[in-house]
Amino acid sequence: MTPRADSLPRRRGRPSAKATVALLAIAAVGQPLTARVLSEMDWTAAVVLPTVVFVVGLCLLCPRQFMPELVVAVTYLTEMTLLRIRGRGFDGSVVRPMLTGEAWLLAVPAGAIVLGHMTAWVLRRRRLWQWGGKTNLRLLVRRPGVLVRAYRWPLSAALVGTALDTITTMRAMYARGVRVEMHPAMRAIAEEFGVTWGVPLGSAVRLLFVFFVAAFWRRWSGWLLVVVGAGYALAAASNHFGWL
Repeated sequence: MTPRADSLPRRRGRPSAKATVALLAIAAVGQPLTARVLSEMDWTAAVVLPTVVFVVGLCLLCPRQFMPELVVAVTYLTEMTLLRIRGRGFDGSVVRPMLTGEAWLLAVPAGAIVLGHMTAWVLRRRRLWQWGGKTNLRLLVRRPGVLVRAYRWPLSAALVGTALDTITTMRAMYARGVRVEMHPAMRAIAEEFGVTWGVPLGSAVRLLFVFFVAAFWRRWSGWLLVVVGAGYALAAASNHFGWL
């Protein structure tokens, strides 16, 4: 059901164009959504951590390709676009306070850019990323299609479980309101974008995150995806039968 760990290629070189665009898209959408979730706990964490995490994270994955300035520009332009479409600010937004006079928040992207460059420099000079050869991360960012084909059956299980959970979550929210959802991230995204768009978006982001985390463990990636799919299927059953 899952491929042998030593049967997968270990690709060198630059990330594929599709992987580069996908990683930037995940950062662009994930930054404001993460800020929205963190804002329920701490405002300072909400305006600082998402930018730093996504900028440094992409520099960790691809220290020779991603420029911190590019990641900041893409994420903030996306947030500005969402602000314009929605007509009101996100909780935990960095861009909106900047535009209304809180110039000190410029330290957030500036600090993230500095940390991103430092991270990339250390990885390039000190070769601290050797452990990446024991994971599927390099394959994920350079030949994602190979990884998808290799784990097609475990990934299918995760997709089916996610789809069932998405459908039943939407039905529960339509019937009893957004607050019925116990998962804080899913609830926050549904509040921001509505049930029709927010729940599928939240499910897609969550599945991408799971696939990324699974890539850290070359030996256990397939089994982790199967377990996640089973967990989402149980959550769907709980939504349908009202167990919780």
